[in-house]
This record gives sequence, structure tokens and C-alpha cells, in this order.
Amino acid sequence: NMDVKDFYLNNNMPTYEYMKIHISLLPNDVIEHYRLRDKQDAHGFVYIEIRKGMYGLKQAGRIAYDELVQHLANYGYVPSKTTQGL
Repeated sequence: NMDVKDFYLNNNMPTYEYMKIHISLLPNDVIEHYRLRDKQDAHGFVYIEIRKGMYGLKQAGRIAYDELVQHLANYGYVPSKTTQGL
């Protein structure tokens, strides 16, 4: 079963990505749950590891496309060679 609405999200990343985010941009319940105040740097940033596709990542679209092609191949569908995206 596949939900196309959120297909862009939660695809496994072949290699993890890392980013820093200022702690003030995170909800307090997340900060408390993960005890992020103890983990922030001197400038208030925390560093996160991204393991799943998410909006804003350059490669997220490609990862989602590759997984869609693989999923549909199980049912005999293949990408069009003359019209990309079909």
C-alpha cells in the first residue's frame, strides 16, 4: 500500500545528511524531550542527522522518484523514454 500524498516524505536516505538549526526554531516539547538545551553549542545551534527525505532537501525529489519507479516496476510499469516524468 502506498500513500502518494506524503510520498515525498519519509523515504530512506541512501546516505545521511547533517544540518544545524537554531534551538529557538524548535518547539519546546521537542527541546525538552531530547534534552537539547544540554546539546546546543555556544551560539544556540543543535546539529541534527537527517535519515529520511523531507521538504527542502535537494535530493529528496530524486529519492522519491527512484522509490516510485521501483514500486511501480513491481506492477509492470516503467518510465516513458520519450516523456520524462510519465
